Amino acid sequence: MVAFASVPLASLPMRSDDAGLRARRVFGVKALSDPATLPRILGIFAQRDVVPREMSCSHAGGYLLINIEIEALTLDTAEALLAKLRQVMLVERAHLAGVPSLGMVPGQDSQGVGHGRGAGLSLS
Repeated sequence: MVAFASVPLASLPMRSDDAGLRARRVFGVKALSDPATLPRILGIFAQRDVVPREMSCSHAGGYLLINIEIEALTLDTAEALLAKLRQVMLVERAHLAGVPSLGMVPGQDSQGVGHGRGAGLSLS
């Protein structure tokens, strides 16, 4: 499994037991390196009028490792965004930092790995 860098989980004020709590949420995404990857991922947030507070992206072995931090987002909205991210053909894996289990999405395994192009690939 690929570790997504940058934000220590202990510093994030999140409670996964309260779907209505507006808290800082950090999405970690591993996607194929392609010119269309970043616009497609950011478009998902734009469709919900969500502006990232911070975003980082690094290139590693044919993949983009992306962290997107949103300042105030409910868990319900975060789960909806996560499901949309996992549907993007170029995305291999997407997760929400600090939330142990959001359940499986159709077409995904328990690690958030999709079955689209690039599915099952890893950096290790």
